[in-house]
Amino acid sequence: DDFADEPRYHNRRVESLDRWQQLLEACYHREVSHPVFLALRDTVRRHNIPIGPLKDLLTAFRMDLNKHRYGTFRELRHYCRHSANPVGRLVLYIHDHQSPDLQRYSDEICSALQIANFLQDLSVDVPRGRCYLPEEDLVHFGVTREDLLARRHTRAFKDLMAFSVARVRAMFLRGRPLIRAVSPGLSMELDATWRGGMAILQRIEELDYEVLDFRPTLEKVDVAGIAVRSLFSFGRRFLRGEV
Repeated sequence: DDFADEPRYHNRRVESLDRWQQLLEACYHREVSHPVFLALRDTVRRHNIPIGPLKDLLTAFRMDLNKHRYGTFRELRHYCRHSANPVGRLVLYIHDHQSPDLQRYSDEICSALQIANFLQDLSVDVPRGRCYLPEEDLVHFGVTREDLLARRHTRAFKDLMAFSVARVRAMFLRGRPLIRAVSPGLSMELDATWRGGMAILQRIEELDYEVLDFRPTLEKVDVAGIAVRSLFSFGRRFLRGEV
């Protein structure tokens, strides 16, 4: 990820990503000496992790070099398929979960987390020329890029944000069955992550969608509440014999 974002790689980002792509391929087919890929080789062998999710991440890093706007929600989901979903799939593989159904649930949660983060970061991304609100949505709701740059919280912008939040919340809900289908330790971690993503959406709503000049965050008490609710949820399932 540093290759795509860090200034010190500015003139050699593509070259650096190409080199890591070569090392990744080598890691799966022959001996390597690079310490990162030595460790990776051991992990992928132990958990039978395919190369696909790792190559997808490198594809996402390449996309980050040039693409900062998306015409459609489908395009945005395509980006998430490479940037976010592989992370969830790798976590499942490391915990020895390889079911395609679980991967589909994981994809919904990971994409939802990514897009929720985009909504959360509008006040940071827009001034930097990055806009992860699909162009088709801006047009549909009548929001212009000038509105975004001027930080205008118009009725149209708030309607767009309400629509976007509802869409992401639906994605979180579609992925929710994953939490009850994985091993107990992972289940608790996923539950807390899921609740954290949902809490960000709620915070955006509480701010009446005025997020162009303020980045919504969770307070310590919010994080503590999420941890407690996740623990109680796990406890109830344990007492019912569900884990």
